[in-house]
Amino acid sequence: MATIHPLTTSRAESAPPSNVEAEAAFLGAMLIDNATMRSAGDLKPEHFHATIHGKIFERTSALIGRGSKVTPVTLKPYFEADEGMKELGGVAYLARLTADGQGLLNPDELAAQILDLAERRRLTTEFQAAQDALADQATPLAEIAFPSPSVAGQAFKSLDLAALANREAKPTAFAIEQIAPVGEVTLLSGPGSAGKSLLGQQFASAAAAGVRCIGLDVTSGPAIYLSCEDDGEALHWRQAHICKALGQDMAQLAGRLHLVTLRGELSTELGTFQHDGTIRPAATYRRLDRMMQRTRAKLVFLDNLSHLFTGNENDRGEVTRFSNLLNRLASQHAAAIILFGHTSKGGNGASFSGSTAWANAVRSQVTLAHDPETDLRTLTVTKANYSRKGEAITFAWADWAFVREDDLPDDKRSEHGETVRAAYDNALFLACLRERNRQQRAVSEKAGANYAPKQFAAMPEAKKVSKERLIAAMDRLFRLGKIERAELWRGKDRKPVLGLRETQIGEPAENG
Repeated sequence: MATIHPLTTSRAESAPPSNVEAEAAFLGAMLIDNATMRSAGDLKPEHFHATIHGKIFERTSALIGRGSKVTPVTLKPYFEADEGMKELGGVAYLARLTADGQGLLNPDELAAQILDLAERRRLTTEFQAAQDALADQATPLAEIAFPSPSVAGQAFKSLDLAALANREAKPTAFAIEQIAPVGEVTLLSGPGSAGKSLLGQQFASAAAAGVRCIGLDVTSGPAIYLSCEDDGEALHWRQAHICKALGQDMAQLAGRLHLVTLRGELSTELGTFQHDGTIRPAATYRRLDRMMQRTRAKLVFLDNLSHLFTGNENDRGEVTRFSNLLNRLASQHAAAIILFGHTSKGGNGASFSGSTAWANAVRSQVTLAHDPETDLRTLTVTKANYSRKGEAITFAWADWAFVREDDLPDDKRSEHGETVRAAYDNALFLACLRERNRQQRAVSEKAGANYAPKQFAAMPEAKKVSKERLIAAMDRLFRLGKIERAELWRGKDRKPVLGLRETQIGEPAENG
């Protein structure tokens, strides 16, 4: 190998691992045969320990990329004024790199070694930072970043087909029947008011209790429900009603159901994106990883995406890297992870906020839709790599929990339907009333040309509800004190115009 001019260094005796001779040999091979550039793979200038080697690699790569023939002679003008090159005796150093051409014998191995040593230096630096943070007791343990090795430069591992041929192939297992495959991230999207949080907490409770949920089989085992929006009191209120609906004693779920709130925490992101586009696990990710390891949870709900992902939702690369970060957790712990997200404005549950990148990044997606007229929810499999797409489960809200309508007693089912329809009709009546008063077209509770139910039945805001149902709604709203007859405004003749309006806060409803 060529004699290389020693590089000056100010590093201490315990200098990070490096091999400047391997760097020089690889650069020499590139300058002798520019085609050696193909062996560079993931190499970047910052992977070279010697700064001048990184500069030479960067300039050579750029010129080769433009189709130029690069030799020590053509490279010379770029480094004549470089101070680092002067320390090595000047641009004659470029010629010395090509002295014996030993690097041409094994350029792939040299490139792999340079990458490996760069990774070792990175880990050494980060481990030292972590060690210093560990020594500082004022630094919370959860905030200490423990480095993990990069896969850059590592060879791909292919499946051992000979070994696989000797055992039976297994179908994908599901933590929730049809919905959540084990070892994968499932995206659960729906409108903000559809009930995703309640559904997730109820599924987690069913897993911990070892019971079915809304007619679906749920794998029995520890489960985690992590909320970034609800505090402990809200989770407690919800849990009490879920336990009642499932027929479970809350205390018996201790140690199996893990309810976590991050509400109010300033840093809830699972990963942070670096200047080069890579993602680095954040403190919340490491806390979740440790909790999954400690609890052995097989079903994890993360509520919701807007708090946990701080990248650009329209950047397919960032979305995919974030999804892969969670897929790694799911695979390592053989768990199903369900990630909640809101549908786009005006969506019907099938359109996810941001871009189609989210749907493309996961192997399983389900949507939750809510029909306000019937108050029924429908959970639909919209993307399925391991089950049948289009499968739908319909269920209802009852006493702060979700149940299938078929599971309600006949009298309760009838009562539930009537209550839901009455609330729906009341809302439509008020929507029509607001629109008429906005237009300053008064309506009355008395039969006549401006009879409110008759006028409202012809309005699009009434959604084709009959006059008879609107009459009943008006009666209910009067009895509830929600509407009143009052002076609305003054007409062109300055006389008061009387009609119906919503009861004003702080004013008693008028009679007559």
